Amino acid sequence: MRLCLWWTSTPVTAPTSSPVVNPMSTSGHSTLGSLPRNKASSDITGDVLTGDSEGNILPWTKSAADTKTLGKGAKETYQIVRPIKAHEGSVFTLCALRCGSLLSGGGKDRKIIRWSADLAPERECEIPEKFGAVRTVAVVDDEEILVGTTRNAILRGSFSDGFVAIVQGHLDEMWGLATHPSQDIFLSCSHDRQVCLWNTEKHNLDWCITLEVRFTSSNLNLCFVN
Repeated sequence: MRLCLWWTSTPVTAPTSSPVVNPMSTSGHSTLGSLPRNKASSDITGDVLTGDSEGNILPWTKSAADTKTLGKGAKETYQIVRPIKAHEGSVFTLCALRCGSLLSGGGKDRKIIRWSADLAPERECEIPEKFGAVRTVAVVDDEEILVGTTRNAILRGSFSDGFVAIVQGHLDEMWGLATHPSQDIFLSCSHDRQVCLWNTEKHNLDWCITLEVRFTSSNLNLCFVN
């Protein structure tokens, strides 16, 4: 069964009180797949779009209240129009562009797909495996986007030029940290088995290696760091 709730907020007169939030309507039932997950988006027609754990994008459209059957108390409902297969694995994020297009991000396939206003695939790209899966997407403009990943990285780029990491970090507890006495660099190591050399002047990662063991301490050997 798939179920979504649409909510409306009712302002209250007391200045210290919070708005009262009430369910506006519920969806119908669907026998396809599992519950929708992740955030919803809205296309240019006003319909709501959700992504589910089976890789589908689900367009929901509003149906008029069935007052003939349910009486005057009947409410408007939202129904799934048609599931659209988008990704292998879960759809982790949806992001609407100002031009009317839609971006979707997949977990298992690490893909970002651009969809037209009528939900036809236009372009796609796959982020490098070392950055993990696509967790969320934010729009810089209609070409450039930011991508947050499951391996603590933020990527910036476009479908044409690809993506580069602008923020990276360790994936587990950081146990080792060592600074250089005269250069703007420092070394870090973590239980994620990564050893990273950072540049404090450029605010970026110079290099990173992954080994087979977990690290609990680090130090910079000045003979090997130029």
